[in-house]
Amino acid sequence: MHRATILKDRSDLMNGKRIDNPTFKDFTPVIKALNLGGEHFVLDTTRTSNEMIANPDYSYEDRRRAQTIFTEEIEGELVSAFPGQSTAEKKMKTDILDVVFQSRSWAKIKEYSPDLLKNGLKSVRYLCSALKSNGGVPEGEDSVAWLRGQLIRMDDDVPAVSLKAVKDKKTAA
Repeated sequence: MHRATILKDRSDLMNGKRIDNPTFKDFTPVIKALNLGGEHFVLDTTRTSNEMIANPDYSYEDRRRAQTIFTEEIEGELVSAFPGQSTAEKKMKTDILDVVFQSRSWAKIKEYSPDLLKNGLKSVRYLCSALKSNGGVPEGEDSVAWLRGQLIRMDDDVPAVSLKAVKDKKTAA
């Protein structure tokens, strides 16, 4: 006895079937599906997938590279301004991140868009400079409130406002 086991066929008509003593007639459903001698369809080169790509000039790799560069720049600014490992310096770094990005999670911040990270880098630089020129947060003031006040004085867009605009834009779409 001869046994045919069809693992897979193009038309998915006979997938997994077993045929004992197969003949040509047993395979006719697949052969008919091949459209032998029928009309040939040429590849349509007028259609593209451009509508599926939001920004064709900005590939996934480019986005990841920009995110990595900006997050390393942000980290570099914070470490340069607060090189120590004291509790106060660690808290100030996370306070700055919280004020600028509304998050203390470095993993979450690393996923933000390059544009938001670029704006955030400007804000981090501004806050580090303001802390240096002021000699730190004034005695008796809440550091987060003081940092937010400094950002309001900044001429550029406040990233927290930009983050809100991004969230609003996503919900509107």
